[in-house]
Amino acid sequence: MKHYQQLNKEERFYIWNALRTGSTQKEVAIALKRSPSTICREIKRNKIKSAKIYTYCNALDILRRRQNRVAKTKHRKLNKDNSEMIELLLRQYLSPEQVSGYLAKHHDISISHETIYRYIYSDKERHKTFKPFMRHYFWGHVT
Repeated sequence: MKHYQQLNKEERFYIWNALRTGSTQKEVAIALKRSPSTICREIKRNKIKSAKIYTYCNALDILRRRQNRVAKTKHRKLNKDNSEMIELLLRQYLSPEQVSGYLAKHHDISISHETIYRYIYSDKERHKTFKPFMRHYFWGHVT
């Protein structure tokens, strides 16, 4: 399975320049060794809506705004109070899936189990602290 890689600035510039000179999306895809659908999606997502054209500068501007929006909302539900509650529940040998369900049912807090796993693994010391409480560790070390 091939790993997805985002288009870089040079590829976006090539797309813009090739389209300006009359190349087709398929020709651009072949030149960049990308899927034609990747090129099509790039053009659709990052073109000037009113003018219906793709420009390099506008594509980068839209990309920056999208990245800033994502960065601002990342981990917005995981605050100090929530993390303390998550740690308390993990110490009671609840899995991240169970912690997520418990918080949703009893505290009306919606945090996915993936976010809880990311929280655990994002810090080396935290990971070391909670490793003994994790099911895959706990059940694998029973004598």
